[in-house]
Amino acid sequence: MKIFVRKLFNLFSIYGFVTRIKILREKPDAALIQYSNYIFSSLAQEYLQRARISNQSIEVNFSKIHDIRVSQRQQNNESHNTKIFRKSVDSELYQLMEKKFKLVDFEKMNPSKTPVLICYNIPKEYTDVNKV
Repeated sequence: MKIFVRKLFNLFSIYGFVTRIKILREKPDAALIQYSNYIFSSLAQEYLQRARISNQSIEVNFSKIHDIRVSQRQQNNESHNTKIFRKSVDSELYQLMEKKFKLVDFEKMNPSKTPVLICYNIPKEYTDVNKV
């Protein structure tokens, strides 16, 4: 089953600038979501932890991974389960927010938090019943 990356983007981008999403091959109900910085991932983790979506509670935690890597082959393959979102990162709002958050080095205050979240137990409404 393939999780609809766009639906995940819509859900998680409410809390900040999502730069990459990767669906885990081994766990079709799990995904990695990378934000531009850990402030946004902290917001998403706080507000979406155990959120109920379609009568199902999702788990959102910080990942040990600091950067989702995407190969050239994955970038060129539209049906692949990894997506890079560039438009949101190129916006003026993004640049303004990044400048504001760089005034204080938040990452030194919370080294355990990363810009990448791992989300488990994603509802079936976010999955495609057709196998790829």
